[in-house]
Amino acid sequence: MASLHDASFFCIPETALPHTEQINYRLLYCVISLCSGFLGMFGSCYQLFAWKQKMTEWPRRRSSRPTTNPEIIFYLAASNLMSCLGVIIRSMAMLLTKAPHVSSVWVNITNTSWYEIYSNNKCDNQAIPHGEKNVFIWGSIVEAFTQFSFGASVIWTFLYSVDTYSQLVGFHISSKAYHSISWVLAGVMAIGSQLSVSIGLTPPYSCADGPRLIIRYFFAYMPMLVVLILNPVFLWSTHRQAKKRMVSYSVTFTDTERKSLTKLRQKFITIVFLFTLCWVPNQIDSALQISLNIDCIYSSTSTFNVFFPLWVIEAFLNPLQGLFNCLVFGRRFACCDRTGERIRVSTQDSFSVISSERQTLL
Repeated sequence: MASLHDASFFCIPETALPHTEQINYRLLYCVISLCSGFLGMFGSCYQLFAWKQKMTEWPRRRSSRPTTNPEIIFYLAASNLMSCLGVIIRSMAMLLTKAPHVSSVWVNITNTSWYEIYSNNKCDNQAIPHGEKNVFIWGSIVEAFTQFSFGASVIWTFLYSVDTYSQLVGFHISSKAYHSISWVLAGVMAIGSQLSVSIGLTPPYSCADGPRLIIRYFFAYMPMLVVLILNPVFLWSTHRQAKKRMVSYSVTFTDTERKSLTKLRQKFITIVFLFTLCWVPNQIDSALQISLNIDCIYSSTSTFNVFFPLWVIEAFLNPLQGLFNCLVFGRRFACCDRTGERIRVSTQDSFSVISSERQTLL
């Protein structure tokens, strides 16, 4: 992730970048990634410190009333911090390693089966990283770590939506289940993606292309696509459940309750918008690359340059999820209890809590 393209960052030849004498596009890409990574890291660190204390209060609060699970927000911030660290290391490594050289070996694939293409890595203009074995091994580790971290952050974002909905409908999901789902699924995404472009290469320690990349993108981006679709569904359902509970406990539906629901809806819309903003460019990129790799034509120079603007957008937006989450879960809303007394509550408790004594947007 963070501009996951080709087999790895060490597989991007100079022919993949625009050609002008005035601008070093490889340096430009890395600088953007580094700046965005440090911004995301700052937001993630702040969020970690802000939510750590809330974790000690969580068992007592959960038993008494629905509220945002601080463990989810904490580990969401932790995975964002890890992903930003991976982006920073990845960008620095991309600057320190030489661009791969390209072996212009044309293979006629007209009468070649898809399996033979995959097994033999048969596409034209195959990239060979400088340093080969060492660069390949360490670069693959950096790629896997970065993808694992981004995958975990995507899953924790989805689990936040699941948890808010499950609490309102009275269904308890244990923290162990959340951890199992997030870390295991993120591991499967990272390992499956890396193995698809790392084993059985001909020649060894070369850069995979063609159908192998399709499998890589499937492991990396298909779970993210599912989250992009289901996340709004769960948050919309949570808003409906909160409205039902508020109406059931109120004789009349006042402006106070209406404002509370409006603020809740605005928060959920913000979460969905920022998450979509960060990851839709990656979905577009992967769809375009898959369509080219099906015909094994991605390695041609004419198709490489088209992707660079999209890569820059991804490099800028992906790490910023840590900063965006800090802003979303750190804003404060003014709410009222049923007696009209104004109180301040943080969106650390971010959905409606309805009791017989008080109706408060948390």
